[in-house]
Amino acid sequence: MDTNQLEVWRNFLPDSTLEFLFNPLAKDVGYCVAGLFYSVFKPLVKRGIKSQAEVDKLIEESARNINEIAPDKLTTVNRGIAYKVMEDARFSISSEELRNMFAKLIADSFNDDAIDNLSPYFSTVISNLTVNDARFLRTIYNQKNQQLVYGYRRMILDDDSGVTVTHRLYMLDSNEFKDNFDVSVDTLKSLGVLNDMEKDELTAWDYRKRYQEIAVALETNPVFFKQEFANSKVNVTTSDIINGHVMLSELGQKFCKCIFENA
Repeated sequence: MDTNQLEVWRNFLPDSTLEFLFNPLAKDVGYCVAGLFYSVFKPLVKRGIKSQAEVDKLIEESARNINEIAPDKLTTVNRGIAYKVMEDARFSISSEELRNMFAKLIADSFNDDAIDNLSPYFSTVISNLTVNDARFLRTIYNQKNQQLVYGYRRMILDDDSGVTVTHRLYMLDSNEFKDNFDVSVDTLKSLGVLNDMEKDELTAWDYRKRYQEIAVALETNPVFFKQEFANSKVNVTTSDIINGHVMLSELGQKFCKCIFENA
């Protein structure tokens, strides 16, 4: 390795990562990580598009994750995926949630045990997420069976057409109600990470109990109504409740396992 090139990398990388990245045990991987980070992020820092502090946080978190991989499991065979992850991360590292997801994926790119679950598409998914999407994804991944039940109220008009008057109301394993997941559900569906099973009710007893509690909340609590209907009264005899559930797709399960396990 050219000593001048090593010095250039050392000057770019945060001091806290130097001991690991240039450790003889991680020599090949360390050099590869250093070179990739330099080639992707140095031009952005030089042009003022990204701050050195933001990039340093991504490098530090990536190095921390890589450092937890057993030395005999370190590999550079997926360095092309690592490069793509860094490319996709360039404009999405301002938030801690998204930055940490990218860092975990970068580390998995150098982990021989993660190869079977790793896909180049995963970094594309992260690059299309908002912070709220990322938080919702972690929420559903932490639920029993990785699914959430929901219900919403629909008003039947005089011409027998229907209009949705409430947001979807979700109920977590913790028995909390949440009605702010709709946009995230749409995004994750479009990315193939989530399946939306509208009008498909789960039949297990604990889920049926949740549907009942959701129905009561939608009938009695006006806070769940959409703004345009918040000040109007909905006649329960001319409205009904639509139930369903959302669940991780097979792709979503693999993606979350890569991103959230051992993170």
